[in-house]
Amino acid sequence: MKVQLLVVGVVSKAVTDPVLVFYVVLGDAKCFRIPTIIESSSGALLAFAEDRTPGCKDSSDHKLVMRRSEDGGKTWGEVVTVNQPDSDPCDGCARAVANPNPVEVDGRILLHFETKNNPNTTSLGLDVESWSLDDGRTWGP
Repeated sequence: MKVQLLVVGVVSKAVTDPVLVFYVVLGDAKCFRIPTIIESSSGALLAFAEDRTPGCKDSSDHKLVMRRSEDGGKTWGEVVTVNQPDSDPCDGCARAVANPNPVEVDGRILLHFETKNNPNTTSLGLDVESWSLDDGRTWGP
């Protein structure tokens, strides 16, 4: 059996060893890909990834998830779903959201992402954004 682990190492004054943030069997995930992390102005660390529950392929259905740390990365909160598509972005496309890209704008967290991996001229997804007004605790359009 092949096991895939994703280690996001957070290095700060408080944490000097790598810390597992997203890993196989966390929730019901079979695979996490495309991790990214941001430190908000409050000092919270917000880590995002694609949760590819059925498997690691780009063409499978997946959702965007986040975990939050308020102690410099020593411990991490529960996995929070930021976006899970409820319809296909195009004919024959998987229900996939991809490539999370978080930034902070005036104290709010903006997460920009796409609705299709590997778009081409005949099969395009959408560029989408989601906002958090409470430092990554909840998400909306």
